Amino acid sequence: MGAAEFEFGALPKSLKHIRDHIKEYVYNTFMIKGKAISVFCNVEVITEVNKYLIKLSESKMTLHEHSDFDNYINPSSYEVEWQKEYGHKTDCWWDIDNHLFFWKEDNNFRSKFKILINVKS
Repeated sequence: MGAAEFEFGALPKSLKHIRDHIKEYVYNTFMIKGKAISVFCNVEVITEVNKYLIKLSESKMTLHEHSDFDNYINPSSYEVEWQKEYGHKTDCWWDIDNHLFFWKEDNNFRSKFKILINVKS
């Protein structure tokens, strides 16, 4: 992976945190500049998630690594042409500091995600 924050167990720690608090987690979908983004996060932060996604899409904040979320939501003219032909290279993002996931709305992905995260339901 490369970045030190992904080493030393950061990913398993975040996943453990989510699983330990799974009953406090909810799904929601937000429209960000006409694109549906699904979110899986703690219910306590759901009211802030829309603002969080907007800031991330406007490059006013970042995840530990480059997320390319801004290029998905606000693509340059070059990126628009690229996405028409090849799609966008990232479908899901994981914020390991805030223990949340978000992705391009896709019911098939959500079903698989529930299995991965071990959600009953």
